[in-house]
Amino acid sequence: MAELTKLVKKNDVQPGQIKSVYVSSISANVAVVNVGGQYYAFMDECPHMAYRLSNGTIEGSVITCPQHGSKFDMVTGKPLAVADDPLKKYDVKVEGDDIYVMV
Repeated sequence: MAELTKLVKKNDVQPGQIKSVYVSSISANVAVVNVGGQYYAFMDECPHMAYRLSNGTIEGSVITCPQHGSKFDMVTGKPLAVADDPLKKYDVKVEGDDIYVMV
């Protein structure tokens, strides 16, 4: 059953930034990104070769994996280049200054 888990404060992730947080309930890192004031979360692992996406580059809503150049739309999770599989996305909830995800 999914549970709401607090990840970060809103001011920890400014527009165009990404932050990776270890979530013990799923034994994995979740990346939180701020795209134009909206927050999105996904497994911090490239589905192509399992490298950490939070070390990649961000251009608008697109993140590029630092290892093989796979590109993903962080809003939809869809792969745009190299990889075939989408990002594992999580629902985000903002309450006050806190960002939560359903994991």
